[in-house]
Amino acid sequence: MEPTKDSHMPPYTPKQGQYLAFIYHYTKVNRRSPAEADIQRFFRVTPPTVHQMILTLEAKGLISREPWQARSVKVLMPVEERKLSLHKLREACSYCCQNVRCNIANFTDASPYDL
Repeated sequence: MEPTKDSHMPPYTPKQGQYLAFIYHYTKVNRRSPAEADIQRFFRVTPPTVHQMILTLEAKGLISREPWQARSVKVLMPVEERKLSLHKLREACSYCCQNVRCNIANFTDASPYDL
């Protein structure tokens, strides 16, 4: 018998999921998409690292953005998958962000703003 893939396995890595969660929750709280500089400050990475991740997420169809338009990044995941990914991100965050101050694990789907 062949092993079956978990049907609830997200189509992204834990790190990509953290970027998705950040973009989604930043947008909910601030009512606008984050700039790449905002993402850079939060994850404490270099500008090319953030840009490459944005390109990767866009190529996978997880986000969309308008070329040459600032703060145009949008998460394309369905709400059900976002809730599932939030649970997985909390687990991943405790594992992969031990050396980085990261607030992803504290994100909830509840927000004072509904977009």
